[in-house]
Amino acid sequence: MQRKFSAIIPTLFKSPILLNNLLRILNQSESVTEIILINNTTQDLKLENVSLKLNIQTPPENLYVNPSWNYGFKLAQEEYLLILNDDIIISENFIENLSHMSIEDYGLIGVEEQSIQQTLDKTPYQTQEDIIHEATARTWGYGIILVLKKDHFLEIPEEMKIWYGDDYIFNYWKKQGKKNGALKTIVKTQMSITSNLPQFNAIKRRDGSLYKLFCE
Repeated sequence: MQRKFSAIIPTLFKSPILLNNLLRILNQSESVTEIILINNTTQDLKLENVSLKLNIQTPPENLYVNPSWNYGFKLAQEEYLLILNDDIIISENFIENLSHMSIEDYGLIGVEEQSIQQTLDKTPYQTQEDIIHEATARTWGYGIILVLKKDHFLEIPEEMKIWYGDDYIFNYWKKQGKKNGALKTIVKTQMSITSNLPQFNAIKRRDGSLYKLFCE
């Protein structure tokens, strides 16, 4: 069985080279039938890899990350969702490997911490073996790639803007007794190029307080 994905990518276009590289890989994959790119800037995106798959949505104001995921979820047409940071580098064959995995057995799937390499080397590469294993806790970097069945997605409270969206879904399924998963693969990134900017520190503190209010 080859699963088909709707890819969802919120962007502030702070890493255009990385985003264009990511779009190139998504465009060439037969397993990705649509790419929902949520343009949270006020500028036109200078994209090199445009295809009929690409659906650019430009809200009137910055939705931030979690509301962008909610927005992409509402637009998605496929049975499976692939939610991606815009500043990551994945292997050339990652999506094809993923399309043959038993995603439906898990509530939410993210990336294991050991699979993240903090580099921006864009040299194309292949991964020999990508696997999913059970994750009992959400670890550092988990949410840079999220994979799940569309009907496993939970709309995240709109008040939570950037952080804790993956925690919200992860812990819901954990409480329901359904296992979550972590991907063993190779993902390259410098981690949160945009969200680590100083202007987002207050939002991070507020998101943490809201997460405790909604989930604990």
